[in-house]
Amino acid sequence: MSMRDRKEIHSVMLDLPLFVDNDTRTEATRIHLEYAAASAPAPSAQVEKPSVNKAAPADDAMKQIAALTKRMNNLEKRADASDKENGELKKTVQGLTLRNRADKETSETKELVEELIKNSVGELEAENVELKKRLLDFEKETNRMKRALQGAHKAFEDLASTPANSS
Repeated sequence: MSMRDRKEIHSVMLDLPLFVDNDTRTEATRIHLEYAAASAPAPSAQVEKPSVNKAAPADDAMKQIAALTKRMNNLEKRADASDKENGELKKTVQGLTLRNRADKETSETKELVEELIKNSVGELEAENVELKKRLLDFEKETNRMKRALQGAHKAFEDLASTPANSS
């Protein structure tokens, strides 16, 4: 594996976002370790086995890196979609919060108006009772004055019908 391939694998490992799930991270780590071990120089005591196709591991690694990159891109798209949905949900929650607040204020206002109406009705009823008492007192006074006037009228009639004494 060339230095360039190792550098690419290493940079992919470093660039894995934090939100990548554990399976993806584990797979990337496995690939990284496999190719790091494959690219390490063989100990002098061991005899290097001839490889049939040395390009195949690099191609496989590139395919796996491409697959991981594609998966990371899909995860980023899902995260972006999730962020967008969260933003829409926040707007909905804010709208519902405002609506609930308005409903609560409307309810409180309605209760205050009802209480004010009850108090006003109570005051008007008390005033009505007071006016009825005053009217009754006025009628009694009027009847008393009528009787007094009738008595005075009768007294005048009696005086007028009585012959005057001439002395």
